[in-house]
Amino acid sequence: MTTQRKIHHVLDSQGNGDSFFYLPLLKAPIDISQPLLVTEKVDGTTVQGKKEDGQFTVYKRFDNFKPGDPRKHAASEAERYRLEKLQPKDPASKWIWLSVNRWQDKFNQLPEGLWVYFEALGDKIGARYKGLPATVRVFDTAPESGSYNPFETTVEVIQQAGLPLVAFRTVSFGDVETLILQLQSAKPQDEELKPYVLEGWVLRQGETVAKIRVKDLDRLGRGVTV
Repeated sequence: MTTQRKIHHVLDSQGNGDSFFYLPLLKAPIDISQPLLVTEKVDGTTVQGKKEDGQFTVYKRFDNFKPGDPRKHAASEAERYRLEKLQPKDPASKWIWLSVNRWQDKFNQLPEGLWVYFEALGDKIGARYKGLPATVRVFDTAPESGSYNPFETTVEVIQQAGLPLVAFRTVSFGDVETLILQLQSAKPQDEELKPYVLEGWVLRQGETVAKIRVKDLDRLGRGVTV
């Protein structure tokens, strides 16, 4: 396992195309009556990397299928995606490297071969973070082969290296209605990102990881493509 995983949606959905919308019904196999780990979903460029021969190397996931290709839905992650190493002097990835270089000495403190999955973000990556200096937020780690580490392991190794993590907290919702109401009114916890509107959240429980966006919560059942 190397490629960043596809994270599916927390909620069920209905319709297709312009008639598509999310429903206030759980799709993800989580027990909402039990505590969930909620991490903030930030809107950057998702990349991954690992230390190789003492130097942190960055890779990006690319889709093997063009937008709209129906074959991608039945394809495995190995079939759908490929990894490409990003070259530091490639103009196409200069803004990603600007984010990584800010933390390069911290990345180089990580264990050799540990995959680190993170968002590169800043005012040159997307439109959300105007005025934000280039930076990163780590959200997952994994050994060179095998499954993803528990988030608690990620927190330990990333904090030890001194790298910034996505903001996280443990929450008990009880039911779907409460989950929706609480996330609709939730404010970002990340001090550096508080001036900006969050993209959404990722809910984690055991091996289940599922996402929900702010705009999805605001458009539930309205027949709006999201």
